[in-house]
Amino acid sequence: NFPLNDPYVKSWTSDTWGKIQLTMIAELATMVWEFAQEHRLEVWDSMDAIIIDIKAAFNLIQYHPDSAGLMASETSDGYILIFLFGTFGWTGTPGAFNVVSRAIIFEVRLRLNKLAKSAIYVDDITTITSRKHVKECIRIITDVITSLLGPDTVADDKTMVTSETIREAVAIGYVLDLQRQRVGVARKNILKSLYGFFTTDIDAFLPVAHIERLASWGSL
Repeated sequence: NFPLNDPYVKSWTSDTWGKIQLTMIAELATMVWEFAQEHRLEVWDSMDAIIIDIKAAFNLIQYHPDSAGLMASETSDGYILIFLFGTFGWTGTPGAFNVVSRAIIFEVRLRLNKLAKSAIYVDDITTITSRKHVKECIRIITDVITSLLGPDTVADDKTMVTSETIREAVAIGYVLDLQRQRVGVARKNILKSLYGFFTTDIDAFLPVAHIERLASWGSL
């Protein structure tokens, strides 16, 4: 009953939906390495990475009609907006959607079994598998997502798959480089961070928006 962006909501979100679980770079690196070891893929050329994105993410959460009014917001010109689905501006939304993320990755891992290893970061699913199982993995992951969230909930235009000639895939700002057998921060994210820090006057007063932008660029 407190749709406000304050510490209470953050605490209530954690108590209600559990601690937010996010895949970090160490988990991705471990996932790739363990798959290679388990399948004895000493020649990494036979491995591929798959990146699948859930379309619209937070917008797939629908508010109960009795609660929608709690999410009302007034615009600067006096209009009232009542959101009927998850928004990107409420503190509780990431916690609520993380329940969806956890449900999806649980089912994906169960159904993939030993075919692949998979991890999720909010709405991005990263999977490592052998080349001969790529199509089957995509089918399974797509089926899990659409079974839970409905048709047309996979952003097919954002799906990335490595191949014999393309050995890199970028997910959530991380790059999976199967050619060099490395997982690291994507080049564009590194350049953003460097740009931000080299163009910031540390002796000057800075707008909050600038500080938030620096935090975002440096968060990886």
